[in-house]
Amino acid sequence: MKYLPKIIQYFLALVLVLSFIGKIQDLSNFELQVKTIFIISAESIGYSKADTKVIVENGALIFELITLAVLFAELLLALLLWLNLYTRSALLLLIALFGLFSLSTAILLSNPASEFLTCGCFGKLWEESLSGWALVRNALLIAMAVYVYRYSPKVVEIDKSDSPFRMRERF
Repeated sequence: MKYLPKIIQYFLALVLVLSFIGKIQDLSNFELQVKTIFIISAESIGYSKADTKVIVENGALIFELITLAVLFAELLLALLLWLNLYTRSALLLLIALFGLFSLSTAILLSNPASEFLTCGCFGKLWEESLSGWALVRNALLIAMAVYVYRYSPKVVEIDKSDSPFRMRERF
């Protein structure tokens, strides 16, 4: 059980890399998914279809930036977790990212049109229709990240007395 948090940490990094790879293979489809989330979310809080159409047509750059920001966040968090850099901070950001994904999934599922949508979680690598399974999967990934956060060392120092690569953990 001593190595379980590290194994889960590397698993979470792998999930992020696979998600990144799947989305980057069809970037335009992922951007369309981001626009769809915005449109359904805006309409569910009272914006008219005409208002959302104007925002989507005039805000193309915003949707491109959001798309790239999500991809950048997934890749950066994967690297930080894999390389053991700023692990606790990366885990907190990962929990927030998966929470945001869960929120957008819940909003989409509340709309009757969601039966025609795909999840988009892993892009082209694993295409599936949008369902409650995505919420369950995100909840499991969040639980794993919380577990790793709880059992990861709070501070890691380099112990220069033995070797420059030897690390010492402080709790």
